[in-house]
Amino acid sequence: MPNDTRPDDNLIHFAAEGKLFSEAISSDFGDFVRESVGFYHRHPEIEAMILADQRAAALAGKHERARRENDQLLEGISFEWFEESDLTGCSLELGVGRPRMNQVVVFVLLMLRGRIGGPCSKAAKDLLRESRSLEAALHPWIDALPAPTTILENLNLLGEKTVDKIHWLQLEEAKEQELDDFSRIAIDSTAVKASSCWPTDSKTIRDLCRRFLSVKGKLETFGLKRSSSVKCESWLTELDRLHKAISMSGSGQAAGKKRRSHYQDFFLVACKLIGRLLQRYQDVLQWLGSTEFTPLRREQAGAFVGLLAEDVLDAAKTLHQSIDRIEEGRMAKARERVLGVADRAASIIAKGGREPVMGYKPQLARSEGGFITGIIVESGNPADSANLVPMIQETIRTTGVVPAQVSADDGYASSAGLEAGRELGVEQISISGAKGRRLLDQEWDLPSIQELRSWRSSVESVMFVLKHSYRFGQLGRTGLEAVRRELTEKVLAYNLDRLILLRKRNQQALAPPKAA
Repeated sequence: MPNDTRPDDNLIHFAAEGKLFSEAISSDFGDFVRESVGFYHRHPEIEAMILADQRAAALAGKHERARRENDQLLEGISFEWFEESDLTGCSLELGVGRPRMNQVVVFVLLMLRGRIGGPCSKAAKDLLRESRSLEAALHPWIDALPAPTTILENLNLLGEKTVDKIHWLQLEEAKEQELDDFSRIAIDSTAVKASSCWPTDSKTIRDLCRRFLSVKGKLETFGLKRSSSVKCESWLTELDRLHKAISMSGSGQAAGKKRRSHYQDFFLVACKLIGRLLQRYQDVLQWLGSTEFTPLRREQAGAFVGLLAEDVLDAAKTLHQSIDRIEEGRMAKARERVLGVADRAASIIAKGGREPVMGYKPQLARSEGGFITGIIVESGNPADSANLVPMIQETIRTTGVVPAQVSADDGYASSAGLEAGRELGVEQISISGAKGRRLLDQEWDLPSIQELRSWRSSVESVMFVLKHSYRFGQLGRTGLEAVRRELTEKVLAYNLDRLILLRKRNQQALAPPKAA
């Protein structure tokens, strides 16, 4: 179970000396930390949900340890009778163990991860260590922060329902305090860069082949007989050399001919290597089917074999597509290509006339008060037009309010979406651009629709703030679920800052005027 009782050398100690300020000062960061603590105490259900997630993680860890212990008992004996659920002598009830990280600390660090990034970066660690505001806010519970890896473990075990509940509570609080009524929303999408580089066929093929050999080496710990990989390593080294030559070919007609020649050499070596890897994969399949394993080790070995299949087949597909592109001029569709090795869900995102990026295209809904009421993150490059209704539905789910007015750009234009939005109870839907003019017809010139189009530009300012103040435009995690979680945490941090800002504005509006 992740805990906060690691060796002292791993803890993030609040600096006792050398700080510029001897006590907490008024700052945006300090306001954010104090509001995080206050928000946690105003909503006791957060503590219950975090504790439930911690207990679930502890039980899952205990179950996994029991499986390993049973596997060790079964080593070297016949176990055809063994049932996966038959965990001999194991109680799946939690006993007294190491203390868990306090739930309020977990919550504050979750909010901070959305605002400043993960705790493992040097900038984040320095800020956490040096902050008097954080030290003062958390002093009732801890004298030092847990190690960065322990913080990550505790944050990552929080479930999707818990994070979603926090988002719902933020919007509910805004509604109760009359900071927003969520009657008007604007919908837009943006491109965010994945934590991976721009895809090229040569790099993708090389990396897939390299990972195949690495994963196959791990199967030797399961008893797979080691086979000579000298030739494969030699071909892989040659692929690496040719990939660099392709990347350094430059531009222009002469460079194009040079690049084509390098690619042709690359194809010859890649065909040999992938052919050999396919043979190795068949050998591994035969070994897996003829070898006796304990249940847990068979599951683990099977997972590695599944990775081998995925990598070698993707390498062969990418090689075929690359040959078609270079030799025949046929370009495969983006959804049919392997665009990344580290992050398979990322895609090439092109929005308008902007430079394409390798990443994701999250959909965001923003209220008139500036709160993010909905976020949808999908793999690939989904069309905006297909997300008009889902975004309205997501806003209704998170706020409990059917918006009276919805504004979007012409990428969301579709007659089916317009009609479905109205059926949900939305009174007015404004879609800008030439497509919106054709779709709305006579409604286009209504004063209320014109005003909605003008108001929609405020969403662009939200995109700017998210990308430049919350690092929304550059991802640090890979995989659809992890990316969705990362962007949602940034939304939670943004909404918390919005609560602080709107309350301050209300207080300033109610304050008596200062004497001249």
